[in-house]
Amino acid sequence: MAKVQLEYSVIPSTKAPEISDFLLKNFFPNEPISRALGLPINQVSRWFPSQVSDCLQQEASIYAVDKKTGETVGVAINIIVQKTLQSTQSKDGDGEKEGRGLLEILDPKTESVMVDIAKFLGILNQTPDIAYRKHVPDSINSFSSFNCIYLAVLPTYGGLGIGKRLVDESLIVAKQKGITLCQVDTTSEFSYRIFHKHCGYEVIREIELSSHIPKIQEIDSGMHKKGRILLKKL
Repeated sequence: MAKVQLEYSVIPSTKAPEISDFLLKNFFPNEPISRALGLPINQVSRWFPSQVSDCLQQEASIYAVDKKTGETVGVAINIIVQKTLQSTQSKDGDGEKEGRGLLEILDPKTESVMVDIAKFLGILNQTPDIAYRKHVPDSINSFSSFNCIYLAVLPTYGGLGIGKRLVDESLIVAKQKGITLCQVDTTSEFSYRIFHKHCGYEVIREIELSSHIPKIQEIDSGMHKKGRILLKKL
């Protein structure tokens, strides 16, 4: 691809329908677990636009726009959540409210595949509180966390470093909001490399994907092996 000029900025809430459509077309169809489980997009399209709209209200998400075409080519959806830790001896995590709170809004009868994904995310997010203590002083038990929950780039714009730049711009927003701890869960080797190798996030929990999603071994020649929780202290 010829050199392109991109503009990165905070996504205004008025862009919610456009951003939702972008992710429905470019995140879920490419995400490894969704592919392994054969997630029908109609199990996402009912609730997802509302979730995106709520996220954008926090003015913490970033998108990349091709200056020449005006097309959105990359998106990072970020949310600010309140995290409460127990004592330094606590080994139990809360599962981030059962997989981002999705189980509360999903219909088990018509959205069963998405329910399975939400349950897996709940398991992945059962991070022991003690794992956070390297980054959080013992005197602090409640703090704000800046979490990236969706990251997607148009396939035709791959290899241009857009994913890394979206994360970098997101971290700038986190600093501006006075947040010093950032978190992400990854189920793809591609996103793991961006956050860990290129953006300096540290793994605090990982589990074998094949133990929960057997067909994951059939996706991309079996390259997606672990689900991970990563943190970065700003």
